[in-house]
Amino acid sequence: MDCKYVNADMFSFGEEDKRVFRIDSILKEEGAYAYVLRHCLANQLGGQALTLVLSQPSISAKISSAQKRKVINKMQYDLLYPSGGPVDISTFDVTLLAFLLSELRPTMNSASKVWINPDPGDFSEEADVTRLRMFRNKFVHEGSSKLSEKEFSALYVELRDVISRLAQSRLFRHG
Repeated sequence: MDCKYVNADMFSFGEEDKRVFRIDSILKEEGAYAYVLRHCLANQLGGQALTLVLSQPSISAKISSAQKRKVINKMQYDLLYPSGGPVDISTFDVTLLAFLLSELRPTMNSASKVWINPDPGDFSEEADVTRLRMFRNKFVHEGSSKLSEKEFSALYVELRDVISRLAQSRLFRHG
């Protein structure tokens, strides 16, 4: 690349940009939310191999139906049923993790409104799993190039609280 076309200002970031990067680092697949959701799913499985759970006829029918209804996409479906090698939970995104938690946990009602848009006063595990999915999807798909200090503080506190509640929940500790 010819340096005459590179403007040094292209690589300088203001405080509003840096706030976006901070939130983005929490919401990345390797971030805190992903760790919490993966741990919740592992606990939900109760030591069973995910491959065995996914091969149960009732579960595989739910997952096939979800793919046909576009609740999960082909790439996510292929992660659940890889053509070569074992299922690797570390490759699951928040949408797939939330979907599996809603479908595999017998006490969670996957048809409940909480999986779509939880009430602000609902601090159930289901509501918090949904909030993490919504945060990530809103931030990634709608994007945000800048966050004011007020926007950042509100978002950070809410994310911190959701992750903390899930990390202290039965779902995180022992399914």
